Amino acid sequence: MRSIAIQRAGELPPQEKEALERLLGRSLNQDEEVSIRSYPRDLLPEGAADQRTADELAELLAQRLDQVKDLSESELERAVDEAIQFVRRSDSGQR
Repeated sequence: MRSIAIQRAGELPPQEKEALERLLGRSLNQDEEVSIRSYPRDLLPEGAADQRTADELAELLAQRLDQVKDLSESELERAVDEAIQFVRRSDSGQR
């Protein structure tokens, strides 16, 4: 059974957002996505956990690729540049 959840921080109920912020040790921005993955590690054969993580990461990346497949290269570059600037402003406490 696969247990993975992906949720935008701004859509989380306040108590859940607070619990995640305590777990992460920092505040979440409204537009950040949070992903949680759970599995009984001791029930997986040696190396299977790593393969499962790789498979789920590949699936997540494929979903993200599907979201941007219609964007031009210049639009993607602008989006990455914007994201970098946003993170830098967030890390320095600016908005």
